[in-house]
Amino acid sequence: MLLDILPFGQFREIEKNIIEATVFEGVELDRQRIAQVAAGLDEWYGNEPYAILSNRVNRYSHTHESMQSLAELPNLSGLAILVYSSISTVAAGIHELYQDNAKVFYSRPAAVDWLRQTLVVVDAAAPELLLEKRAFS
Repeated sequence: MLLDILPFGQFREIEKNIIEATVFEGVELDRQRIAQVAAGLDEWYGNEPYAILSNRVNRYSHTHESMQSLAELPNLSGLAILVYSSISTVAAGIHELYQDNAKVFYSRPAAVDWLRQTLVVVDAAAPELLLEKRAFS
């Protein structure tokens, strides 16, 4: 798999179809880095839906282009952003402006439970709806 430890972060499957992404301290995620992650996700999952737990244990930033690229991942059922501080909450909340399938969490178990629910909803959807973005609450 193209995902594991990349120069800018660690990516590992924590459950079936759920990837945990931990970006390293001080990194700026740009469109090219998101493209590298997308290639790994495509290689690993093909057309299957997947979810991402973004563990914001480190401070890092996104360009607007990277956030747009992340929002356009066709088989991404949900993006749970795990935060540890109010500063991280503000930064992570910007994702919700770019995509309706992103949600910020302070609890890892709650984030993973929500991601499981997004996968169930996508799995139960008709095949022609798999690529449609959904809002989850």
